[in-house]
Amino acid sequence: MTKAANTNIIIYIMINFYKPNSKKTGHACSFQYAKDGNFYFSFAKQTGESSKTGSFKSKDRSNTINGKLSVTEVCSIIDSIDSNREFSAFHKSAKQTLSMKFGPYVRNEEQIGYTFSVNRKGESGESKGYLIGFNFGEAVQVREYLKTALQTVFAGQIEKSQQLNVNSKPKREEPVKQEQSPQEEEEEIEIDF
Repeated sequence: MTKAANTNIIIYIMINFYKPNSKKTGHACSFQYAKDGNFYFSFAKQTGESSKTGSFKSKDRSNTINGKLSVTEVCSIIDSIDSNREFSAFHKSAKQTLSMKFGPYVRNEEQIGYTFSVNRKGESGESKGYLIGFNFGEAVQVREYLKTALQTVFAGQIEKSQQLNVNSKPKREEPVKQEQSPQEEEEEIEIDF
């Protein structure tokens, strides 16, 4: 668990996936979520002086990308894994445009897992792509993590809603007890057996 810089939002980090290769074109990817209901992903391009070193650390921020996912997009990734349908999304802001795809990974006409790709186009027009493949076991890890994250977020939202309902309900006034007049009082009768 880590705190995001300059905020009080606690981010929970999933298993990070590292996929280095000898060509130094590999990527690392992680998914995160915050208790406030936001989901995030991050990518880093492989760096390193040697083809035998799979490093992903770089001071060059252009080698990394961070993005936000909506609850519906998270559900669409889960659906993609469950149904083998491709999911794609498009995010545009003043600084960049992101296009994302998550879907079956097919090589030589055989599915070997799933891929997640993100293409970023900056405000100056430069474009950069990020891609990672997940074998079937890793895809299960992604799916189960996202399902658990959704359950945690939904449980937090339900709890928050219930708290708001409890705090916003007007207090019920206790009914006033009316005293019975002496003629209405019931008499006690003793019965011997």
